[in-house]
Amino acid sequence: MSTLVSVIVPVFNAQDTIVRCLGNLLNQTLADIEILLIDDASTDHTLSILKDAQNQFPEKVRLFCQDTNHGPGAARNIGLRAAAGDYIGFVDADDMVDTSMYEKLFKKAKETGADITDCAFFRESQDRALIQFTEDMRGPVDGKKKADAMIGGFTVTKLFRRELLQAPPLYFREEYGLEDMDFLMAAIARAETLAAVDEILYVYKDSGNSLSKELDFDKYIHNHLTAMTGIFEALSSREDYAELQDAAEICMTTLFTNNLSMIKLQRKKNRISKELLSNLQKEMTGIYFSCVKKNITKNPYFENRLGDEAKKMMRELWR
Repeated sequence: MSTLVSVIVPVFNAQDTIVRCLGNLLNQTLADIEILLIDDASTDHTLSILKDAQNQFPEKVRLFCQDTNHGPGAARNIGLRAAAGDYIGFVDADDMVDTSMYEKLFKKAKETGADITDCAFFRESQDRALIQFTEDMRGPVDGKKKADAMIGGFTVTKLFRRELLQAPPLYFREEYGLEDMDFLMAAIARAETLAAVDEILYVYKDSGNSLSKELDFDKYIHNHLTAMTGIFEALSSREDYAELQDAAEICMTTLFTNNLSMIKLQRKKNRISKELLSNLQKEMTGIYFSCVKKNITKNPYFENRLGDEAKKMMRELWR
């Protein structure tokens, strides 16, 4: 019998959270599942925990070890190359999934023929539940539905049909963070059908140990810039880019304005000089305009998707 679902878990220094995460993964109600654990050169006791899991559950757990740390994108790519499942999911090592998550996602995917199947998630830091694929985005998708579905969301709440990620192979950017943004948008652009389970099956823990949540200034800036260019490179060459452009450009603008807000905050706290502030703004603005071609203030997502500060900055930039 073939493996129905492969779940890829990048792990780095997660000794305080990985046992909790693995507990619900190993007790999934879907029987034909494999869990691919990719240790990204952890320096704490994480690897020994992963080895214990492999020894106890050799029929379910496959362990891969990196000698040097390359970030979650590289770790997920190892999993993508090794995955045997008909469908592929991703879990972060500091989060939790419901024990029925993959059975419910798989059942919905088979019922609907969906390329990507989503579920609701609970975000602890905001104390609220969210779902990316709302009712109006589901079923066979045209350009408008794809564009709407691209904005926001996470790879970890979804189940991807394996073939969707293979022709040609779709991989994550490596070394920098926010690597799931352009990956997910590119996957949605390929999809023909989207589906969702309207249940909270994933808990996003917002742990302070997560790579994506604690970054120094330089990493923050470069992560956002590389995500911005990653989105442009992933989508702009598509024949249907005109249909997806508004969604892509509002996402790139969000990343850009996040950077502008960050450097202004650092300047306010006297952590960077006026000269560095000016140089960074010039560099980022040049990159932004190489990716965003249409006046963002006329973008249909502008009013609802950007905060007041971001809208003010963009009105000044595009006047």
